[in-house]
Amino acid sequence: MAELCIIYDKVRFEEKELYDKARKRGLNTNLIDAKNISIGTDNKKNDFDLGDIILQRSISHYRGLYLTACLEFLGFLVINSFKVGEICGNKLLTSIKLAKEDIPTPTTHFAFSSESLSNLITMILLFISLFSFAIDMVLPAISNENESGPLGS
Repeated sequence: MAELCIIYDKVRFEEKELYDKARKRGLNTNLIDAKNISIGTDNKKNDFDLGDIILQRSISHYRGLYLTACLEFLGFLVINSFKVGEICGNKLLTSIKLAKEDIPTPTTHFAFSSESLSNLITMILLFISLFSFAIDMVLPAISNENESGPLGS
């Protein structure tokens, strides 16, 4: 039977549930605090008793990311891999990846200087003003139509 290791840096409800559900399904499961692990470049996989599969559940983004890199370096299979953590922990990379895969998301803009940010803010404020103006024009017309009925009076 496969052995599961859940690595955490704070035990929350989710980690407790994952642990309980895995145990109920017969998996040999361990909870290990990420803060108690240290890995060197001279370590080998068999220096650690972490099981066959590691579920990375650290709240600290960088602790989880770099611990995952070290565990993968040693040859462990980590769910929530380094590549996933690197992309998902970076809003710009996440937005680009979702757009590249044609996954619908709100339009996202990136600014790389204070000047381009200022231009972007001006553009967004202009859009909001135009949208607000359009609503102000349309709502009274809809209200008047509802009062008089679809065919008028």
